[in-house]
Amino acid sequence: MEYLFILAFQIAGVIVHVTQKIKEFDIKYPEKTRKEIRGLFYENEWSSLGISASFLLVHLLIHGAADYYKWFGDFQYIQLFGWNLPVTLVSLGLAFMVGYAGQRWIYKYLGNLESVLDKGADKIK
Repeated sequence: MEYLFILAFQIAGVIVHVTQKIKEFDIKYPEKTRKEIRGLFYENEWSSLGISASFLLVHLLIHGAADYYKWFGDFQYIQLFGWNLPVTLVSLGLAFMVGYAGQRWIYKYLGNLESVLDKGADKIK
């Protein structure tokens, strides 16, 4: 069950980043509707989303292997910033960060929607 929560937090991180990008393009290109931008995003960014999904899968596998082989011992709490936090809570926070930061990093290098929209904006003008 813990892995489903981890996966949900990873996907939530990806969704937050995708939503931010769609909103950013919606503001930058007012001549397009949000529905058009969302459609163009999923049409043009399927490769970055696919790589992001494989990135999340690798994170899940590493987490599962660390749990199975007890790489970090059998402790229940981690001391972080002077607080004793449950390992599960730290794992969920890390999962969200992996989802968000991973998608952001992948989009930075593979994202091409802005160039597609700029070419379309040139045609409109």
